[in-house]
Amino acid sequence: MKILHVHDKRHFTAMVRATPDDFQFSLKVPQTVTYDNRLDINKGAAALLDEFLEKISPLKYANKLGAELIQLPPSSL
Repeated sequence: MKILHVHDKRHFTAMVRATPDDFQFSLKVPQTVTYDNRLDINKGAAALLDEFLEKISPLKYANKLGAELIQLPPSSL
């Protein structure tokens, strides 16, 4: 059983405050979007991605968002 912690917007706001102005974060798109729903909009992947992007928006607006990584399952090749 996997237990993954999902951070909320307040967490990302705290990350902005806790780092130097020129610091950038690289984040991995949640597994619920890439593995569980296989980027399929018919399975709700778009809504989950929108939710993730809203949560990380403090990083974007503070210019602290670097790369957003998308890891796909091997079976998608």
